[in-house]
Amino acid sequence: MRAADGSYAANDDRLLHRSAASYSSQADRAVLAMGRYATSAAFTTENPDYQAQLSYLSMSDPMRYIQSWPRVHLWDQVYLGERYGANHAPGYTGNSRVRTWGYELWIKSKSGVWRRLFQRDDKSAEAWRPTFRGSANFESYALDLRKESDGSTSVRPMPVRGLDSSGTYWVPHGYTGGVIDIDPYDVAEVLVLCYSQLVLNDPNGVDDRQYARFLLGIGADWYPPKGVSVSYYPGIGTSRHKYVTVEPQLHVMHTMSEAVLRANPPPR
Repeated sequence: MRAADGSYAANDDRLLHRSAASYSSQADRAVLAMGRYATSAAFTTENPDYQAQLSYLSMSDPMRYIQSWPRVHLWDQVYLGERYGANHAPGYTGNSRVRTWGYELWIKSKSGVWRRLFQRDDKSAEAWRPTFRGSANFESYALDLRKESDGSTSVRPMPVRGLDSSGTYWVPHGYTGGVIDIDPYDVAEVLVLCYSQLVLNDPNGVDDRQYARFLLGIGADWYPPKGVSVSYYPGIGTSRHKYVTVEPQLHVMHTMSEAVLRANPPPR
């Protein structure tokens, strides 16, 4: 998430149309929002990321006054980038997909003990516009999701139909593991991860994977107590978005500094 100097890790490319209708630092880099703070302390200066990500909330916003956020949900996103757009690199024919698997969600207690809440390969998904804002925010028909024979899942962003210039394609927004109960007062750190790889849409078609330029990021949200309604679920954080490649690679979002993570990583 962050370099040794404390700065956020930059995305491999700026996310296409992420900030077309509203500002979002996620367009450029990894983000921590509520981070490790699963309580109302997230919306105060006690949270070091408050000024950068959450200070826009008005003092009257009910979200500030929810005392705890006792549930958590892991997700991922597949974007297009500004440099290449929907055409990707020369040689791309539209025959590449983004396969993901190996999702894990870890919580470290304040006593320093890591606990893995789940490990699984499958996911569900929705199709959202890149800004995650506006009317017709998501559409189920715009999702190209395929279950692979090994239990993993692959997706492709689909072209837009009937949206304005703030969204010329649909973002596959995946979920896995369900909404899980945790103790919000015993959270020292949070870490989520998954693996990605490019696969062919048609195994008998042209292998254009070296020309594909899909971006993938992983993150998680805090959820309020059951029965409490909110306008949206505030993020713990989002990893940097990296190009998905022919070879498998790891994606990680965590709430720590690099030094803290290296000193006490999850016991995988």
